[in-house]
Amino acid sequence: MTAADVTGHFMPTADGTWKWLDGSVLKAWNGNGTTGGRAAAADKARRFSVRSFMAFDRLRESGMDLERAAFLIFGNHSKDVLDAIRVDAVSKRAPKKAS
Repeated sequence: MTAADVTGHFMPTADGTWKWLDGSVLKAWNGNGTTGGRAAAADKARRFSVRSFMAFDRLRESGMDLERAAFLIFGNHSKDVLDAIRVDAVSKRAPKKAS
């Protein structure tokens, strides 16, 4: 993938104008209306970069405890981030079939 594929880029259209195409990061940020997406209305203190989540993931992969890794990267907002991760994990589970 190129950087444009990840973040987005302008593409010429048939009528000679340019159209913005979101990359994979922006698509994930915006979600599809039912899953994914991040609250853009959050105050700046509660916004985290993709780089922060990558650093958090690297700490977890190195064997660090989940809560400790979250606190080191997200500080006082670590509990909120962990709650969001847990809610997202629950939403991805397959629904249980009724017997």
